[in-house]
Amino acid sequence: MEIIEFLNEDHIKNTVTNPNNKNKLFVIDCGAVWCGPCKSFAKFYHDFVKNYPKTDSVVFCTIDVDVVPDFCDVNNISSVPTILFIKNADVIDRMLGADVNKFKTILNNCLQPKQNQVSSKTN
Repeated sequence: MEIIEFLNEDHIKNTVTNPNNKNKLFVIDCGAVWCGPCKSFAKFYHDFVKNYPKTDSVVFCTIDVDVVPDFCDVNNISSVPTILFIKNADVIDRMLGADVNKFKTILNNCLQPKQNQVSSKTN
């Protein structure tokens, strides 16, 4: 699988709200080039996505918080790395930090039918 790199606000909005992407889960790694934990998580993220089974239900993305600050303000991203899980244009979960096991757990929870979801928004 590939990772989409969002370079501006319009690209994010047009992709996430596109009717063809309804019900897809967007996983967005929000980081910065100057951030050590972001670099560490980015290496894991790229390897994880490369080995993730091909599917149309998940779209993996990245943004540099310094490139799209308005998106970060709207989504209350005040520390990096922050991983957003977006479905039907709504943030359904988020993860702060570079915890690989927590990332996998949240991803799996987001892919479960809604009645079985367990939110981790309380971090």
